Amino acid sequence: MPRTESPIPVVHGRRVDPYWLWAEATGYTSLGGPPDRIPVLLELDRPLEALAPPPGLTLGSLHRVPAQGLQAARHCTGYATPAFLRECAAGSHPEILRFEIGLPIVAPVSATQPLQPLDAGLALDGVFAPVLAVIDDGLPIVHPALLDPSGAPRCLALWDQDGPPLEGGLLDYGRLLSRPVVAQALRAHAPATGVPRDDGRIYEHLGLPRLRRRWTHGSAVLGLAALGAARPPGPVPHFIGVHLPRRTTDDTSGLSLGVHVLDALHFVLKQAEASAGRARMHPGAVVVNLSFGRFAGAHDGSGLLSAAIDELIELRNRAGLPIAVVLPAGNGHLSRGHARGELAPGASRRLTWRIQPDDRTPSFVELWPATPSEHGRADAGTRLASLTVTLHPPTGAACGPVGAGWQAVLADAAGGPIATVHHLRSGAAGDGPMVLLAVAPTFALDATTPTAPAGCWSIELRNDGADPLPIAAWIQRDDRFAGSALGGRPSRFEDTDYQRFDALGRPLDTDPPGSSAWVSRADTINPIATGRHAVVVGAREAATGRASPYSAAGAARPPQLTAVADAAATRPGILSHGTRAGSRVRANGTSLAAPQVARWLLEQVPRAPAAPGATVAPGGPPPWPPGPDWARQAVAQRLGPPQGVAAEPVPPPVDAGRGGAAALPSAADHP
Repeated sequence: MPRTESPIPVVHGRRVDPYWLWAEATGYTSLGGPPDRIPVLLELDRPLEALAPPPGLTLGSLHRVPAQGLQAARHCTGYATPAFLRECAAGSHPEILRFEIGLPIVAPVSATQPLQPLDAGLALDGVFAPVLAVIDDGLPIVHPALLDPSGAPRCLALWDQDGPPLEGGLLDYGRLLSRPVVAQALRAHAPATGVPRDDGRIYEHLGLPRLRRRWTHGSAVLGLAALGAARPPGPVPHFIGVHLPRRTTDDTSGLSLGVHVLDALHFVLKQAEASAGRARMHPGAVVVNLSFGRFAGAHDGSGLLSAAIDELIELRNRAGLPIAVVLPAGNGHLSRGHARGELAPGASRRLTWRIQPDDRTPSFVELWPATPSEHGRADAGTRLASLTVTLHPPTGAACGPVGAGWQAVLADAAGGPIATVHHLRSGAAGDGPMVLLAVAPTFALDATTPTAPAGCWSIELRNDGADPLPIAAWIQRDDRFAGSALGGRPSRFEDTDYQRFDALGRPLDTDPPGSSAWVSRADTINPIATGRHAVVVGAREAATGRASPYSAAGAARPPQLTAVADAAATRPGILSHGTRAGSRVRANGTSLAAPQVARWLLEQVPRAPAAPGATVAPGGPPPWPPGPDWARQAVAQRLGPPQGVAAEPVPPPVDAGRGGAAALPSAADHP
């Protein structure tokens, strides 16, 4: 197997996406070939309103006219040519601090009209009711339980990011299904008296083929968030939905989440403003549920998507437009996807990385300086430059050794790249240095696609410095999503010192004291959920009140709440709704705990409406005084909304769960 080493072509201070380096090295194979334009998530050195997009970059329509309060945002999405990204890496565009690529779904429409914000100075009558937003994969928007008493849909708008683009539409990609469009489809397929309604025909009429299935991840999530399927049911709130692209949800690594999630958040806010404007009311609070995440990434809140979510929450809340974003803690607690340890000066260590056969997606490992909370050394990141990394395949030549600022590519006999190592001094994935190790799929239907050998790969780590070097490693999630066409299979670390069972053969869900294993259950939390302002939710069992064995934990930022996602250890999962009337599904995971907290937060929203007929301009005096952390404070203090603001009474949480998290009361099998 031939190999090549070269310096990473990055000017000092330019923070590029390490996965872009992998895409460049492999000819964008995982993106379907070299695209003309690539969706990108950007961090700017100036407010969005002051940016003049340079040649090669087009801002997304949702960001050209930002939602209220977001004019000073420094995170946005756009479309960049491959040449533009190379120029960014070379330092030609200093206004771009860092970027992260997404998956090209379709070529963006060039002449789109951005969604317009609410007009300033409009005479408004009070505040619009709180709105729920669910960003997921298949939302049953015509489910009978999601209609109001008159039969009209509670869904204010649905953006199907996978749908065919509409020339001259409001969005760069996908389709917007407005409330009138959904209502018209319901009327067109209204059944005769005494005949059951055929929801499948309505979904076909709306162009939502993924909802032909009995259930989807989105139906289970929306059932818990909007229908109260795991709690005593209450009023169904108005909600806004976003279907993430199928390729994004199929790829469970979450690598392309950033672009589409930030677009989705901006869409939700613009639609909430538009709905309030039609009702001649000031925009109300928005509670967003995003039941997706990653395993690998910066676990200190410095990841690009985490930073973008934090900025959006802070800017909106300070403008008097409350928003809360609810995220799952993650399900990787027992996946053996995290390792941590310390290398003495001059010492080396090998991590065994088992990659499965018949894996049709790439596998990734990220190496980071161990966090201060793990080893108590705040300067750990400054010494990663002394780390040398070599990736050994099961057979054949190694990839590396690779030092700081260099990268290596391992090719097969035909010259196709099958593995890479990228050692970045500073990357877009988070603050400080990191190393990305990437291995090609172990199986492909196309015989011309390079594939890597399955088996035990070895990651050799050597400390060439004079000081101890604490290191943390994470394997990126790589399994198969329900109904996915992709065939990902999770890889894992193997360590002979790792103890899976106790003396009686029972699975251990915490690291035993004094363990010398590098593979660890600690700090497995979803890295997107490590920001300052999002509300993070873990899962627990109803029978015991203990955290579910898979529910991830964090070192610096543990989950703030837990909610029931399993009836008992012997009865995993809880009931939620399918895509059709009367259908039920039993599923589990922190992704089903999060929407229960989203519903609870919706009931905690501060309600202090402005005086009827008052003029409320964007950025003007807020109708209530929440701070940027009102949602987290409501959770941490267990007092509901900020002091002095009225709210509907709800049952208070009680202390329970891993990491001292508060537990939200829930009936595990309430239909």
